[in-house]
Parts: sequence; C-alpha cells; structure tokens
Amino acid sequence: MRVCIYGDNRGSNRVHRAILKQARAVEPRLFVIVGDVLKFDYGFRGTPEAVLNDYRAVFATPENSLQWWPAAPGPAVFVVPGGHDEQFFLDPQIGAVADTSRGKRYAYEGTNDLGVRLYEAFDLEEMHLRVQPFVDFGQPLPMSPYGDYLLVVGSGARHDLALLLLYRTDRWCFRADQIDWVDSTLAALRAVSPELPLIAVAHDWTWYLPDTLDDGHLDGANNSVRNGSAQFDALQKQRLRRILFRYRADLAVAADLHAYWADADSAMLRLNCGAAICTDAQGARVASDNLWLDYVQTPESLKVITHPIEPPIGCGLRSEAAAYGTAFVKSRAAGSIWRRTTP
Repeated sequence: MRVCIYGDNRGSNRVHRAILKQARAVEPRLFVIVGDVLKFDYGFRGTPEAVLNDYRAVFATPENSLQWWPAAPGPAVFVVPGGHDEQFFLDPQIGAVADTSRGKRYAYEGTNDLGVRLYEAFDLEEMHLRVQPFVDFGQPLPMSPYGDYLLVVGSGARHDLALLLLYRTDRWCFRADQIDWVDSTLAALRAVSPELPLIAVAHDWTWYLPDTLDDGHLDGANNSVRNGSAQFDALQKQRLRRILFRYRADLAVAADLHAYWADADSAMLRLNCGAAICTDAQGARVASDNLWLDYVQTPESLKVITHPIEPPIGCGLRSEAAAYGTAFVKSRAAGSIWRRTTP
C-alpha cells in the first residue's frame, strides 16, 4: 500500500503534473490532496475538471484511457477542503473580496455546504475502486454534521488502511459536535479494527495542535476563529489531539502553511506537507517548499518519505526544512514509535 499526499496545488499547473509523474513511479494506490485544490480566479485551470484532467494525462495508457475515470478503474483521489476551495464555490463577486480583510471572512460562516460541494465535484461517491465506507454490523456510521468522513481502504472483508478526512480550513474553527463525531467514530473503528493504520488529514496547518507549530512565535489559535473565541477553538484542538492519541492515529497531515515541518510525537507523526504550487498566475512567489509525501505500508512497518520535486519547479525543499527530517519509520508492533531514518 502506497499513498501520495500533497497540498495546495490550486488547480492544474506544471508543478501538479510534475508531482503526479514523479509519484507514478512508485505506483500509489491512493492520492490525498490536503486542501486548496482549486482556485476561482485561475479560469479553467482552477476547476475540478482541470485537476482531474492532470490525472488523466499522467495515468492514461493504451489499455486504460481513463476516458470514464473516475467511474472506471484508475487512481483513487480524495480531497479535504481548504480556504481556496470554499472561495471557489462562492459567488465570484464574494470570492474576489473574501480575502481582503479578516472581517470579510464572515461570508463563509455557518455552513459546511462549500466543503460538501468540493467532495461532490470530485465524485467521491463514485470512487469505489478500492475504498469502502466503514460499517459496523452492516450499518454505516453516522455522518458528521460538518462534512468530515472516515473511509476504510480495502477489498471485500479485508481492511488495509483507515483515512479520517476532516473539514478544517484556514477559515473554519472546530465545533464541539464535530469533535464529538470524531470521538465516537474512531471509537467504533477501534472496536472492530484495533490495529488498523490510521491517517488523519485536514487543511489548516495547526489543526492537530493546541496552539503553536514550532517555537511559539506563530499562534494557530487565532487562525480560524469565527462564531466562537480563540480560547474555545484551542480547547477543541486540545481535545482532538487527545482523541488522536487515544485511538492511536499513526499520521496527522496538514498543508496551508506552504512550508515543510515534521515532528515524531511518540506513536503519531505530525507533518505539514508544504505546497505543490510555488508561483501565482503572474509568476509571483507564493510558497516556501515544493514536495509530496510518500506513505508506504507493509505488513511489518509504516514509513513516510518526503520527496522534493526533482528538478525543482519554482522552488524546492529549503535546506532548513530538511533539518526536521525527511524520512520516518515505525514498526506495526504494539507500542512502537516513529523514528527518523534515511530516505
């Protein structure tokens, strides 16, 4: 089982296609895009169709043209919403001004419809290639009230990997009932599959931490607070972090910050997967790192490798980012922890 994870491609571009071509060499079964998949002011290049066309261009073969993909066999793709994706589904007049000031961000408040529309745009319900909803005693788990979902990858009765995909953008704070859903859903998962590897993904770069990501100078508690206080949001993130440890999440991934960061926190590895795109439509630099994550799962171990795009397009992996470590491994034996290793 190999999974390619990246974020912030913002539509179809040469960096996105370079990631897909590089990842194709390791034959991943799944692609997970960690938000900011689309961009409303890129014209056709920023649409779901343009992003899916990149996959068709890279993965089509004479035997499988992917003409009917994703309804026909091909690489399975899963997405979580970012702020640009919310913006994409807004009225263009609203989307054009939504980022001009913090006050304008209230245009997003009170609904998860924008994230659901993103899921629908990528036809997730049609992607039953190697993915099935988790069920207990033949009944689906309750749906999240905010567009979060849990998927178990496998074939038939075989379960290989669980994916927890959360609605947490840089314009959205966690709700108490949203975290209630995570708690009850992971409890149900662990009751049936105690040792199944679990990857949790959300866009906002501090979703898996109570307050700060690095040395304390960046305060994540103030990133996405609307319809509540920074203190309440911090409490929800603290609670979520405890839940992830309680139910033995193996990997927690964010994007949004546009820079690579990693920390092996005992049995859970936390990563910010950087950005896939490094320039805007006018060529201005908008990102710090350019990479994708390669998750490799065997019967004995879990491994994550950070791959800078080679050769770099727009930007590569900063030398200081490599100090965090670019490869990690953990045994699948009970009680094992992550350790840095050579790529």
